[in-house]
Amino acid sequence: LMIRRPPRSTRKESSAASDVYKRQYDRFARLIVTVCLKLEEYEHFLAVQHLDDFMMFGSKNDGRVEKLYKRYTGVCERVGIRLQEAADSSLDKAYPPSTSGNLLGVWFCTVKWKWWLCEKKVNRYVHDLMDLLEMTVTTQEYIWKSVGKVLYVSILVPGSQYHVSNMLRANHQSKKAKDRVIVTKALKREVEWWIPMVKLAGEGLNIPYPYVSRCPNGALQADSDAAGGMNVHG
Repeated sequence: LMIRRPPRSTRKESSAASDVYKRQYDRFARLIVTVCLKLEEYEHFLAVQHLDDFMMFGSKNDGRVEKLYKRYTGVCERVGIRLQEAADSSLDKAYPPSTSGNLLGVWFCTVKWKWWLCEKKVNRYVHDLMDLLEMTVTTQEYIWKSVGKVLYVSILVPGSQYHVSNMLRANHQSKKAKDRVIVTKALKREVEWWIPMVKLAGEGLNIPYPYVSRCPNGALQADSDAAGGMNVHG
């Protein structure tokens, strides 16, 4: 469930002002979620929040997901928060309880127990990675754009923990977007491994069972744009 941010044209353009706005906005989003959970006495309910994205989970016949969804949308309406609306039936924004939908940019189906990336993302990721193979030097910004996006979904790919060390190193080499990054042979070998994996992600891969692998450090921060019959709400 995602809250609509004001249009960019209504915000100050300076980086410092933008950072302050995002921090305050995310704090307010967390407050709304906390209030709803307490109102429903769901303190221990499985609800996850990353920045302004709010996801809640429950079993198929458990009415708590539906009840919390109604509570959340009701509170937002009362305080004047406009929620993102799903584009038709795409379920990639705010949507009611479902067994399939988009969470943090990744699509999931808890009936088939599959996850996938949309075709547009697959094409963009593959294009960026293939371009990276032709480079010897690039910018930190391009590494974030190409490698960072892949690291974000790496925890969902079996065996990925053996093919991310150089990508992680490159992704965290500098905090300055314009700094130069050497595209090493080791980095290219990992990129070559990932290109077919990203293509497979477009066709759908099995959701790994919990805790079979560990999320690489820093992977979640790479992209701020993630059980049969279980309700998923994002």
